Amino acid sequence: MSGELLAILELYEQAGIPAVPFKGPVLAVQAYGDVALREFRDLDILVTRGAIRPARELLLARGFSAESDPPWYWHQRLRRDDGLIVELHSEFAPPEFPYPIRAADVWSRLEPVRLGGRTVHSLTGEDLALLLCAHGAKHLWERRAWIGDIAALLARRPDLDWDSVLARARQSGAERIVLLALHLANELLGAPLPTTVAARVRADATVRSLGERVRARLSAAPQPPTTWETRAFYWRVRERWPDRLRDFARVLLTPRPVDLRVVELPNRLYALYYLIRPLRLAAKYGARLLRVVRVRSHGRVA
Repeated sequence: MSGELLAILELYEQAGIPAVPFKGPVLAVQAYGDVALREFRDLDILVTRGAIRPARELLLARGFSAESDPPWYWHQRLRRDDGLIVELHSEFAPPEFPYPIRAADVWSRLEPVRLGGRTVHSLTGEDLALLLCAHGAKHLWERRAWIGDIAALLARRPDLDWDSVLARARQSGAERIVLLALHLANELLGAPLPTTVAARVRADATVRSLGERVRARLSAAPQPPTTWETRAFYWRVRERWPDRLRDFARVLLTPRPVDLRVVELPNRLYALYYLIRPLRLAAKYGARLLRVVRVRSHGRVA
């Protein structure tokens, strides 16, 4: 997989497509010091929004098949017959769960990483920390390995400026997301925390409460969280009310893949999906709410 990543990056370089690998084998080197010390299942590559289409076409010509939405969407997932998956990103996450790091900001501050005898450029340690903390929170920390990445980064990169990481997260209303990740690494894996970070964790009771919920989920039989459980987690992990309300509005309005499948529109009419989504949600959940009301009404009459 590391060899294939290097081949794809060379292909993009020849085509004049700027590309930044992250997670996968690059994360294994950055956090653990060796590509063999971390399991990964796919290759993640950041490209600019305008390069999603040509980057996708080059992978199709290389034998991959598209598994996701049209190339003008923020994320593309492609698979090859041998099972290798490549994910192209122009953003790190969809808008309804804002990360404390924007894809547009990382291009000017990349750091070199040695991989397979070559040098590639990936996220700086601070950017990587923000990305890993947000990624784990987005998925409710359902895998212990993600907590292990935070612990490994703490151990291998003692030079990281965690005060700066927290300050940047605080500016975007995501300090609690970072504190939760560090709290989990400390509580579950014994990772030592910087003094200032430990003090901030102790001062935030919600962080400790969310940590207990994550611990309980990890100890229970694996099962995917419900939609409402996920939304409740997102609501609590954000510390500012305006951010919570904006996130809620994004959930209601931002088109998702299912919306694109319900009604297929040409690219020039993409803006109409911002109307289609709330109408679809109203039809879906409004019908359920009416059924609940009717059942309860019949129960009272009986």
